[in-house]
Amino acid sequence: CKVLEGVLVDDNYFAFIASADPSDDWQDERTWVKANPNWNVSIKPDDMRSLALKAKGIPSAAATFKQKRLCLWTNASNPCLSVDGWRRGQSSWSPDDLLHESCYVGIDLASKLDLCCCSLVFPPVPGRASWRILQTIWTPAETIADRAHRDRAPYEVWRDQGWLRATSGTQIDHGLIRQVLRDARGRYDIERIGFDPWHADLLISQLITEDGFREDQVLAVPQTYAGMSSACLKMQAEIQSGAVDARGCPVTAWAVSNCVDQRDG
Repeated sequence: CKVLEGVLVDDNYFAFIASADPSDDWQDERTWVKANPNWNVSIKPDDMRSLALKAKGIPSAAATFKQKRLCLWTNASNPCLSVDGWRRGQSSWSPDDLLHESCYVGIDLASKLDLCCCSLVFPPVPGRASWRILQTIWTPAETIADRAHRDRAPYEVWRDQGWLRATSGTQIDHGLIRQVLRDARGRYDIERIGFDPWHADLLISQLITEDGFREDQVLAVPQTYAGMSSACLKMQAEIQSGAVDARGCPVTAWAVSNCVDQRDG
């Protein structure tokens, strides 16, 4: 590793690395040949075709194929969401295009060491077959550089581009979420607000008693197999088919590429 990084110079080592380029079509046989110098010797074309066929329909198998057969870097070793499907679904649109449409809100709370996200999810309507997701994402400003290094993510770039909001200090003020929801209420028809109930008691209470949201609008969504499996499988299929559109948000695209599933049994 030190030789590869140029820290040490040692002519006793020789390395030859064949790989596909990130821009190559990973399903093209010419890419397979490029990444496998022993093509048709120890690497059998029929075996590669069989593996590629499986990978085409299963995101986790696609990641393994790219990593092990094409020497490409992948973010998650077993991603459960299709990055290709996600990319196909993205388009350019304005939040004003969704005025007065029905939506469902999902809140992912955080405080010090994570991203905090408020997602407004708009179901398909006549004339639009895709789900649209309008997000506000926060992160503490004081720790953004350290966490960008830790997570290998360009948080500061996304902040400068307007996709990520850096809040002052080391913790995220949940009052910011309340303000986003109050503003959204005047623009969109909020059907439900879903929360992970863990450490959300105060915020839920404030939304109902101080901000005027109805009690039946605020819904606890337990982060359990029973509470999440059905919705996760549906969203997995929608992303696979290119039917989820978040305006090309790079923060969400990065999250999609790192998402892995946990199965019961």
